[in-house]
Amino acid sequence: MKIRSTWSRRPLGTLAVAALCAALVPSIAVTGAAGKPGKCVKGAEAPGCTLPVEARFYKQLKGSSAITVQVGDNGLGLTLYGVPIKCTKFAPMLGSTAYLEIGLGDRRHPKVGKSYTLKKSESRKGEDGQVESANTEVTLTFKSARLVVLDIHHLSETGAEVDCDGGATYDVKRQS
Repeated sequence: MKIRSTWSRRPLGTLAVAALCAALVPSIAVTGAAGKPGKCVKGAEAPGCTLPVEARFYKQLKGSSAITVQVGDNGLGLTLYGVPIKCTKFAPMLGSTAYLEIGLGDRRHPKVGKSYTLKKSESRKGEDGQVESANTEVTLTFKSARLVVLDIHHLSETGAEVDCDGGATYDVKRQS
């Protein structure tokens, strides 16, 4: 009885290509998960990533008061509806709490880890001839893809008298 063995010898180039492919596949997967090309995953954007167009942050406050931050095709939109702020300086007859209803926008598309300041100034002449003015400044800090912190400062005056000078800070979570 004769035992016969056969084997084929693969060329060295074929083995080298196979070894190279086996080495590259794991590194491609790691680069996609932790490297720059794959880090801006929708809903879990890393610092420096632009938030997607449909990102919406929302916080319901007491009653019908609400804060909405929306990222759209034209940039960033902020709506404050009946949002209370604490006045550190105020006219005694108006009280220490003011409620803001304001809409602000910016053409920039926000990035995670960045801050954006939106401002609005209004003034008009009142019935008694005194100028009424209001300045509102809101700083939005996108702490993560899921959280934006609003720091609101508001100053309203009638003539030379301060009606309200104060602010508030709110954490607003992402809804979509």
